[in-house]
Amino acid sequence: MRFSCTPEMRELMKIFEPYEDGCVLVKDAPKEAVAAYNKFCELFDNEYKKILNGFIKIEFDYLDNDLE
Repeated sequence: MRFSCTPEMRELMKIFEPYEDGCVLVKDAPKEAVAAYNKFCELFDNEYKKILNGFIKIEFDYLDNDLE
């Protein structure tokens, strides 16, 4: 599955990416970067859930139509 970031998520990434080491923030990252990272994670989770729910709905719709 391919995931595309929203414009808001891209802006948040610009703030926290300089303070990333791998997939985590460095210990001395400024509060602004930590807040941007946390907001990004929240938005990512919401977008992922929307996509996942869409797949589940498609699967159930497919199965419902198969039974008719």
